[in-house]
Amino acid sequence: MTAVDTRRRHINVLSRWAAWACLLLIPCIVMLTAGIWIFLPDLVTEGFRVAGAPPMSPLQRLGGFAFTMIPAGIFLYGIWRLYCLFNLFAQGELFSSRAARHLHAFAAALLIKTCLTPFTGAAIGVLASWNNPPGERMLAISLSQAGVAWMLIAALLFALSWIMTVAEEIAEDQKLIV
Repeated sequence: MTAVDTRRRHINVLSRWAAWACLLLIPCIVMLTAGIWIFLPDLVTEGFRVAGAPPMSPLQRLGGFAFTMIPAGIFLYGIWRLYCLFNLFAQGELFSSRAARHLHAFAAALLIKTCLTPFTGAAIGVLASWNNPPGERMLAISLSQAGVAWMLIAALLFALSWIMTVAEEIAEDQKLIV
């Protein structure tokens, strides 16, 4: 077995595992998010509520879940596209325009989710602090190093998707020359 064959086998095995992980992650994210808002909303809202404020109403929890699911839903779409990409890799389709489109879509979902998260977090903060006394309600938009890192990773994935497209074009040109 050559080094190339070994690498292709590693790509195949890794891609199959990653595809299954993506597929399992999708319902887990939805169930975990719903479960937190139903059973443990204080985990999300702890820093926004003052002592003695009444607990969040079911409607506020539903709103919190909805605001949480905006970036999560976009990310779920990205994970689906990543699942499709890993399936192509497992089939040996590495530098195709289809693979590049899936990678590009995942990068876009990652970037959009990362850009929306501070704003949906702010909306959740308003909902969580709504029951606080006047003057104790909060609207906070936070940016983090992790968010900046995710934006840079998305930029890298965009570049890689374009490189994959160029690689396919070069391979097509070489087929015509020979």
